[in-house]
Amino acid sequence: MFSLIFNIPHVAMPPISKRENTRHEALRTAWQGEFPSAIIDPEVDREEWFEQANRWDAVRRSAVDFEPIIGPMPSPDPALRVIGVYTQNSFDHESIYEGYAWPDAVSARAATNWWAEQAFQPYLGRRFIVGHVPGERIPTGHPASITAQMANLARESDLDAMVKIIARSKYMSVERMVIPQNTSESGVQNLLWNTLGYAMEHLGDTPNGIQISDWIPMRKEYRIAMIDYAPVAGAGCIEKLDPCFSLDPNQAFDPQVESIRGDAILLVDQKSVVRYRAAAKAIGQSLRANRSPLRNFVLDLAQTPDGTVVVVECNTMLNFGQYAMSFEPILDAILQHT
Repeated sequence: MFSLIFNIPHVAMPPISKRENTRHEALRTAWQGEFPSAIIDPEVDREEWFEQANRWDAVRRSAVDFEPIIGPMPSPDPALRVIGVYTQNSFDHESIYEGYAWPDAVSARAATNWWAEQAFQPYLGRRFIVGHVPGERIPTGHPASITAQMANLARESDLDAMVKIIARSKYMSVERMVIPQNTSESGVQNLLWNTLGYAMEHLGDTPNGIQISDWIPMRKEYRIAMIDYAPVAGAGCIEKLDPCFSLDPNQAFDPQVESIRGDAILLVDQKSVVRYRAAAKAIGQSLRANRSPLRNFVLDLAQTPDGTVVVVECNTMLNFGQYAMSFEPILDAILQHT
């Protein structure tokens, strides 16, 4: 026996936009029918709200009873296998997964160092390094500090790198940095402070808190939801799209992609989606064969200019962006494999 709950941080809706279609209207109507007190709030993020509403709609139309929770997720009942279908900002940190049958805490922890898994090696195409955040207890001269490692990499040539905070989920966006050749470690630290700002102080002395990887040009970025090691749904990483913009709501893998992320040039590219699904399937099969704890996660893929498929990053199922991805196949897989 299990209990399915749905977290709703708030019931407010974003203002109506001219871009909305009949599917947006239907979601608004259903939402207001369920939550009559829902008001229009211009501060509500449009894409996030429609992702939330799409997840809620998938749950309510399923054959499973569920309990909507407005506000923070409750502590799970130890007598039940609790499945928490969540929304943006539902969880402050991965520790909230403890005790839930879904999302699972094991996958959440394993996703931090995804790039070290053997299954991803054929799809990296660049170096990945994790280092400590310098502070009072971990000085900049510590060989495992991120500053020392970045300075070491910059000895032979300029270091063009993507910098990501991994000490906290969704702490801040990934930033690109260029470290000139032969920059001293103190110079690297100054550049990191200029790029990451308060994070360097807030996360000081955090072991393995920052990840860097070589920057490589990527295009046609695509996100795939992996449940029980298998790809179950996907959509292009297009910030302005939500599930109501999918070309076919009955298809699990939407074929729309952006030529370069953020350029607003939309392409319908079924061939690339087929290649991404094949790569995701191969990665999942390898993870399963190796009995990896990384079982449920979100996989972002892209192509280099020569067409090579690479993994952009791998994240937990913690409030991931859906873009034009339908939630129904994800929910079906969750209920089947939990």
